[in-house]
Amino acid sequence: KHIPSGSFGYHDGAITSGYTKISPCTKGTFCPGVAFKPQPCPSGTYLDQLSMATSSDCKHCPMGTNSSAEGRDEISDCLACGESRYQNETGSTACKDIAVGRFGSGGTPTTHSASILCDIGFTCPGGSADPLACPEGTYLDQSGQGPGACQSCPADQYQNESGKSSCKPIAQGYYG
Repeated sequence: KHIPSGSFGYHDGAITSGYTKISPCTKGTFCPGVAFKPQPCPSGTYLDQLSMATSSDCKHCPMGTNSSAEGRDEISDCLACGESRYQNETGSTACKDIAVGRFGSGGTPTTHSASILCDIGFTCPGGSADPLACPEGTYLDQSGQGPGACQSCPADQYQNESGKSSCKPIAQGYYG
């Protein structure tokens, strides 16, 4: 018998060579047609259909997710990276840390697809989804900074807004 693509042959009983039955390839696996057993889809992929013939039939886990196991059969087997990590590629087996001075973006709060440099006037502690504005009375004139980087305004200047890159001069006749 010829084994059709997407199926595999096996024998039933004490037969030591050949096969007596043909079965469709299960979800999470592919069968090239000459296989005596299904081949698992590689890590970073899943396959939610029966009777697939090649590894290219396996679907990549989306950005913001990963899967380190072979033979996954549902998109839900692609695990979210979580709030402090991201993945900017499909078909990944691991997620990347969001570094200090950066924040997660894209996707959802648990499936970030990018790590973005923190803006001027804001700090990013790393692993954060939201940049933190420098408070009133401070400024930050550099991007990509982490906690503690906001600078106090000099004695002859003030800042009455948060998230700013500079301070304002105190007008003559006023004090701060």
